[in-house]
Amino acid sequence: MSSVLTRVPVNETGRGTEKRGRKGELEVTVRIERVSASVTPVDVIAKKNVVAYDRTFAKQVLDAMAK
Repeated sequence: MSSVLTRVPVNETGRGTEKRGRKGELEVTVRIERVSASVTPVDVIAKKNVVAYDRTFAKQVLDAMAK
């Protein structure tokens, strides 16, 4: 998982951060947006194409980030 996220540049979006990378045929996007001092939602999307998503892999990335 870390190899997916470390090979791509980080896009700072003002209030948050976005990282994009690839893992095999999956395009992985991680968005972190700070809402307040105690709330920071994290969104992980892993998709094969426009309609096919891999929710299992996205959950694995999120779980790895939480450790």
